[in-house]
Amino acid sequence: MLAGLPLGAPAVVAASRIRVTHGVQAGDVDGDRAVIWARADRPARMLVRWGTRENLSDARHAPPLHVSAAGDFTGKIELVGLPAGQRIVYEVRMLDLGDLRTLSEPVRGSLVTPPTSDRTVRILWSVDLCGQGWGIDPDFGGYRIFRAMAALEPDLFVFSGDCIYADNPLVERVETEWGVWRNIVTPDKAKVAETLDEFRGNYRYKLLDENMRSFLTRTALIAQWDDHEVRNNWYWERRREDDDRYTEKSAAVLAARAMRAFHEYMPTRITPEEPHRLFRSFRFGPHVEIFRIDMRTYRGPNTQGREREAGPTTAILGRRQLRWLMDALARSDAT
Repeated sequence: MLAGLPLGAPAVVAASRIRVTHGVQAGDVDGDRAVIWARADRPARMLVRWGTRENLSDARHAPPLHVSAAGDFTGKIELVGLPAGQRIVYEVRMLDLGDLRTLSEPVRGSLVTPPTSDRTVRILWSVDLCGQGWGIDPDFGGYRIFRAMAALEPDLFVFSGDCIYADNPLVERVETEWGVWRNIVTPDKAKVAETLDEFRGNYRYKLLDENMRSFLTRTALIAQWDDHEVRNNWYWERRREDDDRYTEKSAAVLAARAMRAFHEYMPTRITPEEPHRLFRSFRFGPHVEIFRIDMRTYRGPNTQGREREAGPTTAILGRRQLRWLMDALARSDAT
């Protein structure tokens, strides 16, 4: 019996069954913990089991989670007690809250936990996706870079911002000197993102790509954000009255919506007292510690950069984050 199912009510798989819509992701792996992400197509109870064997004969069940329209049917469950230095297999299913006898098909993924021994760790780093008008072109093979990355069999992937280009709409056809690029264009990618649903749609867009989804089922992610998750070079006080693409001129309003969508669609660990906090460190074995910083949330306004003294206009990390980073770097014994 799957965890979370009512006793005496075996689940069945119906023809119009609930679905896991955009694959699965694992992220924020740290010590014996990892965050598992998935999305349903309706209100559901998210069920996750995990183990170290491919057939999950040693499976353990994580506490279930309800997903709803309030979070665009996305959910994140943290796994705890993961053994060190192993590939963990996990499986996600969604239980239809409208019919507690109906389950989605299972979707599996895996991740590597930090080693305790002295071994080589392979980490991939990248930034920018779907920028400058280059979206998913099926004729080109989609985001083929993720296929090449998967072939390297990394332990971890650091996605260091501009994970979407919310301010960069796509057109269906781009003429180049070497041919025609034909983008898949969804309604949310046909204009700049302003509403919460449009920001969410930018994240759903990238997960349309099979290469990326396949890569994320095998590689845990540490995600950071930068400016294009909101709009180019934004800061809280900025307004762009001269940009006719936007009806919402306030960067602060856009950023609040964008921040919510980022955390809904990325496998980030949520701190209840600070639900939007990104800065934290991740230890991945004796030699590696990754310090994820947030260079947008706490920054001051853009200036000419000619200040002679530090002050509100020179802030990038903010006092609290800067103090945390300096202390964490001083304490780290990663080599």
